[in-house]
Amino acid sequence: MPNDGAPLEVVRLTEEPGPGWDETVAELGGCAFHSRGFGLACGELSGENSFLVFRRDRREVGYAIASSHRTRWRPLGWARDVLELASPPVLTDEATRPQAVEALVGFARQAHFGCLRIGSVGDPKPEEPLPAPHPRAHQAPRLEYRVPIGPDFPATLARMAPAHRRKVRKVLEGDFGFEEQSSMEGALRLHTIAEQVFERRHARGETEAHGWELEDYRKRMAAYLRHGLIRFFFTLQARETLSGIGIMPFKRTAFYLVGGTTREGYERQAAYAMFAHIIQQLIADGFTEMNLGGTGIGARDQASPEHGLYRHKAGYGGRVFELTDLSLPLTPWRWWPALPR
Repeated sequence: MPNDGAPLEVVRLTEEPGPGWDETVAELGGCAFHSRGFGLACGELSGENSFLVFRRDRREVGYAIASSHRTRWRPLGWARDVLELASPPVLTDEATRPQAVEALVGFARQAHFGCLRIGSVGDPKPEEPLPAPHPRAHQAPRLEYRVPIGPDFPATLARMAPAHRRKVRKVLEGDFGFEEQSSMEGALRLHTIAEQVFERRHARGETEAHGWELEDYRKRMAAYLRHGLIRFFFTLQARETLSGIGIMPFKRTAFYLVGGTTREGYERQAAYAMFAHIIQQLIADGFTEMNLGGTGIGARDQASPEHGLYRHKAGYGGRVFELTDLSLPLTPWRWWPALPR
């Protein structure tokens, strides 16, 4: 049982950890966003990152990666600076998620941040209850799709929805080809495909759907590639690129980070060929899970613009978890002082 007596202490490491960091966080269920490589990439992208260790009674009970977003106008730094975690801390049984969030709030305040953001609250143990809502917190609930794969491809195929099984079997009989291009050229090639997806969504009236801004995408993918975090794969037919996917492998789980299919690829069901190929490759490499990322919480609703994406991701036979992104302002602030009455 967790020790509720002594409060948690958050310590920022002064030196980057060694490879043993990944082994430790993996044992606690950590994901790619807890990895040493991701932490180094965060520092490269934001200029400031934090490898955080949670301690209780001098024992290490949790680990996290945090990056900083500093405002360019320093007089507002105390209110606008953001400490962000892409995924919540991984914890031993001696600590609870609410205790970790409370400790992070104290750490962020002490470091003079104006806002704390935590993505995917509930991860990596989504079956556990979430922390109680904070009155000032903004919560953005969403769905996440996690597909168990293995022990072989037939077993994985059997867990899929009947329509997905039929489509996968059909595309496997086709003449699709596949190639990996894990380089900046591959990243930009995939960005071009993804942009076509959002163009189609906009044409359907999904005006709020937005892809990666190119310059931000370029910088982020360059950092991920330098630290060996991401791989890019493509589906081809008659030398024509039809679909692409970028995955972040970590230990026995692969995370679907970015992807897309051209209009021609959509008509030829190239996405099913891509996922069939990737799943088989991952099983051969010893992976046991593929995380297909998220959608909005309302995607289950047939009237939702994301319902088609929901059916596509859920049809691969995984579990659908309800998580939430948390944004907590730590310091009240105004653009100008209050005027006397």
